[in-house]
Amino acid sequence: MSLIEIKNIKKTYGCGENEVKALRGINLNVDKGDFLAIMGPSGSGKSTLLNILGFLDKPTEGEYIFNGEKTDSLKDAKLAKYRNSHVGFVVQNFALIDDYTIFQNVKVPLDYAHVSSKEKKKRIEYLLKIMGIEDKKNKLPKELSGGQNQRAAIARALVNSPDIILADEPTGALDRKNSDEIMKVFKKLNDEGKTIIIITHDERVGSMCKKIVYIEDGMVKEIEK
Repeated sequence: MSLIEIKNIKKTYGCGENEVKALRGINLNVDKGDFLAIMGPSGSGKSTLLNILGFLDKPTEGEYIFNGEKTDSLKDAKLAKYRNSHVGFVVQNFALIDDYTIFQNVKVPLDYAHVSSKEKKKRIEYLLKIMGIEDKKNKLPKELSGGQNQRAAIARALVNSPDIILADEPTGALDRKNSDEIMKVFKKLNDEGKTIIIITHDERVGSMCKKIVYIEDGMVKEIEK
């Protein structure tokens, strides 16, 4: 069953001589349980597409249907609610808060959710255990390795039980060994039913996904399964 349906999505920035067509008519279906890589050269529209998928931006034209509901015309407040309820984000530089402990960092999305303190603690400790960093919960990000920080970022992305994880170059700041470890984490999550979309320049990372969507000049050029 389709989790995401994108129909002729276009995104234009600026106007007149400064107009930039970032997306020129993207059509894409993402099924529940997909493990998808989006690849393409710099400036091809990958990040713009990810921002639209994650409700961080709106398309200029086209339809975005998420879990059967049209979302491209939703108001900002509803989009923010959608974002926090349905999407977990993982980014290249981890985006952890420097003076928060790992436990506090993972807890951040729950501060906007109606969840009891007991339930918050239970979820966080469970995820840190799954990520293999339960012994780091009282440490600061600077006290952890890059791979450990990315595991903490993945735990934070999962803490609200989102429908989908969107990862923007999640291995970009990691060496090969840690990149492989993080991809194993994503594969395990996908095997358990989580839908995952990864933007990457790394062919090795793309090859570990079940499907690759190649984007060029704001358009889907090829889908490789």
